Amino acid sequence: MTDPETIGTYQSVVEQYEQRNADRSAIEGLVERFLCAVEQRTNGTPARLLDIGCGPGWEIATFREHGHDVLGIDLTHEFLPMARQRAPQASFTQMDMRTLGVAAGVFDGVWACASLLHVPRKEAGPTLAEFHRALHSEGILHLSVKYGKGTADGEVYEDDTRHFVLYHPDELETIVEEAGFTITSLETDATDTWIQVAARA
Repeated sequence: MTDPETIGTYQSVVEQYEQRNADRSAIEGLVERFLCAVEQRTNGTPARLLDIGCGPGWEIATFREHGHDVLGIDLTHEFLPMARQRAPQASFTQMDMRTLGVAAGVFDGVWACASLLHVPRKEAGPTLAEFHRALHSEGILHLSVKYGKGTADGEVYEDDTRHFVLYHPDELETIVEEAGFTITSLETDATDTWIQVAARA
């Protein structure tokens, strides 16, 4: 997320957001596939992972349970205490995904679930290039964005001023590949609501 309206909504609804999205069963398969790909790349040794837009830290807790070293970043500072409580052995910091304050090639995997969709479309390519820069050669990317055309506004919370960028699979495929990634799978869900991308650097 990058615009003040989107950040402002998340800041005001952190507890509601945590309660509303606490059931993670819908993405368990995606997490499992991501971890399988990462662990195959590292031959089962602990990996270094970056969760971009980590929110309350649900997936980071799972990554830590698998023994991995994880950095979670989010622009909504209010999420970070929740995430630290959920995964106290992980690291967390407030950071803009468009300009990652990390060294090049330090991560084995980047998890970006429902986060890039808050970046303006014209900045999506450079932002993905930042994800690529942060990864080791052959590092693993998981990316989830909303399916559709144009943009959409939030409608879940009272005074919801979030903004979402929607993508068509062909458009997303081009942007991801132009950022340097090789796509291993690109799928829409059964309701054509989300696009899931698995790729390697």
